[in-house]
Amino acid sequence: MLRYDGILLCSDYDFTLTSNKYVYHDGDDRFACIPSANISAVKEFVKNGGTFAVVSGRNPDEIEALKKIMPIEDLCVCSNGTAVYSFDKHRAVVSFTMDESCLEAVRYFAARADKFDFLRITDNDFRFVFFRNGDDIESVLKKPHFPVYKMIIEHFSPEIAKRHYEEALKLFSDRFSVDMSGPRTLEIYAYGSGKGEALKRMIPLLNKKFDKIVCVGDNLNDIGMIKFADTGYAVGNATESLKAAADKITVESSEGAIAAVIRDLGNNG
Repeated sequence: MLRYDGILLCSDYDFTLTSNKYVYHDGDDRFACIPSANISAVKEFVKNGGTFAVVSGRNPDEIEALKKIMPIEDLCVCSNGTAVYSFDKHRAVVSFTMDESCLEAVRYFAARADKFDFLRITDNDFRFVFFRNGDDIESVLKKPHFPVYKMIIEHFSPEIAKRHYEEALKLFSDRFSVDMSGPRTLEIYAYGSGKGEALKRMIPLLNKKFDKIVCVGDNLNDIGMIKFADTGYAVGNATESLKAAADKITVESSEGAIAAVIRDLGNNG
């Protein structure tokens, strides 16, 4: 029987744990986007001594829902590496936040709202505060509870997203971390934070001894944890930048990338 004792496997959520090709239809189960092979493999991995944790841009409640279908650690990295959250304690145990100085970036992009679908702030209670073209920005900015975790801008097209990413790097990267978490999604969050840094903070809190840290991801915002890992995997549908940073490239997420990584770990010890 294969054993995975001493291995911490950390997976990004969207387009890594989930399929990059799944299209939702009305009435679909919320977990239908996760290949069944991944669910079965994670169960076997944990049953045989492994530790599985989620490192994601999603909110903690969305990650916690995975407990219904697979065994995940109590601690997760959420909101794009701006918090380490404990499901048992119902709170963040590590936080990287932005004060009201981030409103400069919010106002900058609010003035360009005709170029994106929406801007969203994740506040200190992990609530979403939205701004869309036509909204009154000053009214919106009264809603978040500060300090906030991050802001994202979801674009109509990858081309505009890339341009806004380059602009944000020039204007704000000396004060904030600037990343792409998808081809249409720009994220701005606390300087010096991110998935790699949050993972470093999370590992001692797990109170386990690990011989090997394995991370799997698909996009620019996963590079920090991929570089931190003993072995970093890029899924087959990952960006070229992430593939270049990874130690190994596995199958596309639609083919059950996490299951493939676990098989590889079993074959290679």
